[in-house]
Amino acid sequence: KTVSIELTSSAPNFRVLGAEVVDGPFAARVTDAAGNPARVEVSVREELLPAETRGENGTLKIQSTDPSEPEKILPLLAFGRLNRAGPEAATP
Repeated sequence: KTVSIELTSSAPNFRVLGAEVVDGPFAARVTDAAGNPARVEVSVREELLPAETRGENGTLKIQSTDPSEPEKILPLLAFGRLNRAGPEAATP
């Protein structure tokens, strides 16, 4: 699942310069750097989750042109169990 984070600023010409996952099994990408709101998409990287996990924590760092807050650190939380069931076995 992917979640979109909207970022706003009263600073003129606000832009998001980057989004980086500092820790945790997440991926982030800037999808609208120059919008106000700007957007960053965050998703869980399922291949990095341990088997039978029910929740994970992480940290997202966002850099922007906002002079009052050029760097923002956000906690990331993912809850719920993945369905890792393989294809159903064929019945005779």
